[in-house]
Amino acid sequence: MPNFNPVRRYRPLLYAAVFLLATLTILYTAAWMYYVRLSPQVEIGIDETYSSAGVEIGGVHKGGPAEKAGLEAHDLIVAINGTHPDTELSSNAMLLRTWLKATPGDTVVLTVQRPGQPQPLIVTPVFRANQGAGDTHTLAFTVGKQVLDSYTILFLIVGLTVLFLRTDDRNAWLVAMVFVAFITAGPMPSEFGAAPPGLQPLLLAFRTICNALLPGLFYFFFAVFPTRSPIDRKAPWLSGRFWSLAPAWALEVFGMALATPCHLSAQCCPIPLPKERGSSPGMVPSSWAWYPCC
Repeated sequence: MPNFNPVRRYRPLLYAAVFLLATLTILYTAAWMYYVRLSPQVEIGIDETYSSAGVEIGGVHKGGPAEKAGLEAHDLIVAINGTHPDTELSSNAMLLRTWLKATPGDTVVLTVQRPGQPQPLIVTPVFRANQGAGDTHTLAFTVGKQVLDSYTILFLIVGLTVLFLRTDDRNAWLVAMVFVAFITAGPMPSEFGAAPPGLQPLLLAFRTICNALLPGLFYFFFAVFPTRSPIDRKAPWLSGRFWSLAPAWALEVFGMALATPCHLSAQCCPIPLPKERGSSPGMVPSSWAWYPCC
C-alpha cells in the first residue's frame, strides 16, 4: 500500500505560499523603512487640511512664501501644477508628491478658489527650506531614531528564517504570521500617500489584512503554546480545540469587519498627530489629521 503523505502532496503549495508571504513582507518592510524616513524638505508657509474639494489653507505664516505670493487663510487649493485632485486622499497624495520632489527655490503653480470670488486665482509661491529642518540632534537621539525606524528588520529576519527552516510546521507558520503582523503594527507613515499609484493600494491592503489578523493570531499563539501558563493550569478548558480556536476566529472576523470596509471604500478617520508649525503635508494647525483608518 503506497505511503500517502498529505504534507508532501501539498508541499509545492506551501512553498508558493512561503514565497508570496516573504515577497509581500519584504516589500512592505522596505517601503515602510523608506517612507518612515522620508519627509519634505521644503515649505511655503501654510497650515493645511484636506477634503475632496481640495486643500484648504487654515493659516498663512507671516513673511512666508505663501503670504508673499498672495495666499490667504480659507483659500481652497483646487489644483496643483494644473492637476485637480478628486478625493481627500488624492489631495494629500498630490501635495506630498509635489513637496517631496521640490527643492528650495522651485516654484509651484496653485489654482486657488477664494471665498467671495467667482473665478479661481493662479498663484506661484516659491519653496523655501523647512524652518527648523537643519536643527541638530544628539548622537543618542539619532541612533535611537534609526533603531526605532529599523525595528521591522528584526521581525522580518526571525519570522522568515523560522518559516523557511520549518515550512511544514504549523507552529512555524504561526510564529511567522505573528511577526509579520508585528511589522505592520508600527505607525503608518503619512508619506505612504506619496507612494506610486500601483504600490500604495498594495501597501494599504497588506497592512489592513495583517493588522486585522493580529489579535486572533496573538491569542492563538498563546493558546497553543507548548508550555502551560498559570492561567492554562487554572482553566485548562481554554486550551481545548474549540475554545482555543473560537475566540481567535472571533477576533479575526471582528478585526476584518472593522478594517476591510475602511480600506475598500477609501474612507478616512482622524488620527492624532503632534501639533507642529509648518507647511509640510501632515503638519496641520490642529492636533488631528485625516489618514486612512487602516
